[in-house]
Amino acid sequence: MFFSAYSQKDNFRGHVSDRHDGANFPGVIVELSQNEKVVYKSQTDIDGDFSIKNVKFGIYEFKLKYIDYETYVNQEFHFNKNNKIFEFVYPSPCKESVKVCPKNHSDKLIPIVYGLPRENLVKKAKKSKVYLGGCILTDCDPKWYCKKHSIKF
Repeated sequence: MFFSAYSQKDNFRGHVSDRHDGANFPGVIVELSQNEKVVYKSQTDIDGDFSIKNVKFGIYEFKLKYIDYETYVNQEFHFNKNNKIFEFVYPSPCKESVKVCPKNHSDKLIPIVYGLPRENLVKKAKKSKVYLGGCILTDCDPKWYCKKHSIKF
């Protein structure tokens, strides 16, 4: 009796472009994990392309990571013979901030204001009417501040 057991593998290729302007996105870390362990890893090149050789077909946690950007995570990424080449736009759009504190209340919340504040904003901040957030770093910066718990969200 003869048994043949093998796992199917193929190359996993893709391209990452910048959501803001559509340009190629070099330097993005691409990870495939199983059971909370990274099993395959790559990085986009100058053209925003990446390739990982000999990836076993299966279900992975897929991540795109870049310094100072929110990590994109797909918990159930299916890599199989029909899905081997992918196009990604990064960073993904931000979730809309809802005016409810993560501690589940909606009182004692004030808006976070970004940029160089003028005199009237400084006065409002001193009266705890707004929270001065400094410079805008990403589109996903927090929109609300909870005075009760000192949480930005």
